[in-house]
Amino acid sequence: MTKIENGNKEMIRRDQIRTRMQFAATAGTEELFEKLVTGLNGIHEAFVVDYRDEYGNNKLSFGKRVSLSKKFDKTVFNPYAPINVQRQGAGEIKIPLGEVVVGDIVHLSAGDMIPADMRILKAKDLFVNQSALTGENTAVEKFPATDQKKHDRLTKISNLAFLGSTVFSGSAIGVVVAVGDDTIFGEMA
Repeated sequence: MTKIENGNKEMIRRDQIRTRMQFAATAGTEELFEKLVTGLNGIHEAFVVDYRDEYGNNKLSFGKRVSLSKKFDKTVFNPYAPINVQRQGAGEIKIPLGEVVVGDIVHLSAGDMIPADMRILKAKDLFVNQSALTGENTAVEKFPATDQKKHDRLTKISNLAFLGSTVFSGSAIGVVVAVGDDTIFGEMA
C-alpha cells in the first residue's frame, strides 16, 4: 500500500471515529447503548476480546521520532493505572487502564485519569482538566445531558470526556466510545 493510500485510509478511519463521538454526544442513552451493545451494567465479560478485536486496544502508538512532549505523554499514559469499570458477569471491578474497551461503563471520581474517550452518563459536580488536550488552564464542567449544539472541536462538547484528561472534582459514570489510537489524545501521539 502506498503512503497516499495509507493516508486516505487513516483519514477515513478518523472521520468514522469523529462520527461515532458526535453520535455519542447527541444520542439518547438507550440509543447509544444499543449502538455500542452495552448497558448500565456494562458489556458482558465474555465479549471483551470481541470488542478489543473490533475497536482496538487501549494503548497508544508513538511514531519513530519521539519528541520531548511525546516522552512526557508516555509517562502520563500509564496502561497499568487501575480503573473502576462495571461489567456484566463481574460487577464493579478494577482493571488496568490498558484493558478498557469500547462499551465499558467507567466510574470516575476526583483525581482519576479519564481512561478513554467517553460519553458522560451521570455526573455530580464533575469538573475535568483537559489542559493536556486544549491548553486551557481551568477545569471544564461536564454534564450528562445530550449536546445538540454544533461545535468546531470535539473537546468543546459538554458531555464528552477524553483520554489524557483528569477529574478535577466531582464524580461521574460514563461509557467508553473510543480507545487508544482512536482517541483525541491518540491522534496527537
